[in-house]
Amino acid sequence: MVNWTELWQRFLNFLKPQPLTYPGGMKVGLTAFGSPSKFNLRYALNEFKSYIENNSILKLDISFVQDANLPDAEIPQYTPKLPEVCYMVTPQSLSPANKAKMPTGMKTEIVVYDTQDRKNCYGGLQWGEAVPFICIPYNNASNWDHGWETSLAPCLVHEFTHALYTILGAQGFQGLPNIDKAPDYGYTEQNDPGWLNFRKYCLEKITQEMANALMKD
Repeated sequence: MVNWTELWQRFLNFLKPQPLTYPGGMKVGLTAFGSPSKFNLRYALNEFKSYIENNSILKLDISFVQDANLPDAEIPQYTPKLPEVCYMVTPQSLSPANKAKMPTGMKTEIVVYDTQDRKNCYGGLQWGEAVPFICIPYNNASNWDHGWETSLAPCLVHEFTHALYTILGAQGFQGLPNIDKAPDYGYTEQNDPGWLNFRKYCLEKITQEMANALMKD
């Protein structure tokens, strides 16, 4: 039987703004360019942060910046092995002026941006640089994944886990799962819709030693 009182309380808790900072947590910079009408970015960030912290021993210290839409030139045509023309922000496409708006001194940098009706190539990409760079397009047509409260949070979790593994791999940590190969670990769309359990499995592989390395200044 559905417990409507519990569901309503969960909804109210979700709407309540949560602090994005955690003293001593991993420093994460997130810059949002544009804000489509269907999106409340603060709620998406709350869901992302809660999922990471509830399913790992990692704590996050998020610096959030909101700015206007990117100009056309900064969302260029991308050329992956796809048959149709599509567009993505890359580390190289952002202008020096917009890069200067992003938080500094972070362990990873995340850019989410309004596609302004362009066809994006992927739900998100991560570049494995010294400070991993993540870009995630979003618009009013974005779909909710099963089991999530917002459409942006699951992609944030996925690409952010890529960034965590990139940092840990550069520091010599081995044996972490392939985040893009859920069926190799027994997870499928049928037994794990929304990939909630697989993403939890990946985050639980982060040991205390690994978490300390990620949260260290």
